Amino acid sequence: MGRGQGGAGGRRPDFFLVGAPKCGTTWLHVSLGRHPDVFLAAKEETNHFATDLLREGDPWRSREAWLELFRGARGEKRVGESSVFHLFSREAAANLHAFDPGARILVLLRNPVDWVASYHSQMVWNGDEDLLDLGQALAAEEERQRGERVPARLRFPERLHYGRVARFSEQLERYLAHFGREQVRVILHDDLARDPARVYRETLEFLEVDPEFRPPFEVVNPNRAVRSPRVGEWLRRPPAWLARPTTALLPRALRTALRRGLRRWNSRVASRDPLPPELRRALAERFRPEVLRLAELLGRDLSGWLGPGA
Repeated sequence: MGRGQGGAGGRRPDFFLVGAPKCGTTWLHVSLGRHPDVFLAAKEETNHFATDLLREGDPWRSREAWLELFRGARGEKRVGESSVFHLFSREAAANLHAFDPGARILVLLRNPVDWVASYHSQMVWNGDEDLLDLGQALAAEEERQRGERVPARLRFPERLHYGRVARFSEQLERYLAHFGREQVRVILHDDLARDPARVYRETLEFLEVDPEFRPPFEVVNPNRAVRSPRVGEWLRRPPAWLARPTTALLPRALRTALRRGLRRWNSRVASRDPLPPELRRALAERFRPEVLRLAELLGRDLSGWLGPGA
């Protein structure tokens, strides 16, 4: 099977946006997908290569099903895929390298202090987190790593291990070890927020497609809050009197669409409350070794991430 060809003659992806979540990955996915030389699978977050995270029976463990996502690719120069937990996964880097050792890898990172607040807010809105207070969610990490206090219906509970998901340096090291620095492009959220046009152009140059193309840049995946916590709780854990008849009467696809529609109705775009100063200081101290290691890996001064006097 030649590079660029799928198992049944279709195109195979040759670049991967691997994460991290809440670092601008959705914005980059949307912006790259608008480029005429780029084909991106419409389905995000299959996390196909994260074999340590996907449970038995997960439909995206199937290579055949996953390759079907790229059958729409035609003459584009680049074919890609986005799955933000490929970065966190301990096995995905090696699996991706086995699939295509010449693949280009895109990694987006962020100050872990700001990241954890944004990520927790997203998990609450998704219905994947039932501890609405960030401090309580962080305090529950050890229990959750033992399999306790884990909300139902999580695709993989590891996504609520906030401290582990924020270990960006060791995750990046795995990709650098497998692919080398020439094939891995790291984008910091700070740079993306400051100058998205420059970041986009440099990414196009990295992918070796026309760097002059400019799509409209817009806010994608803004912070959201639930309108009614009670409705959010019902969506996470439907009461038996509601769950039984809907399960019996409605097909799975319709139930999923209905749940998504209700979640959209129950959400609003909202600025996130700032972290309490004492929590920000505690998180900065907790993530200090991580920030220093990441600064060393990237060859950049990240002391501003640690706060005044860092």
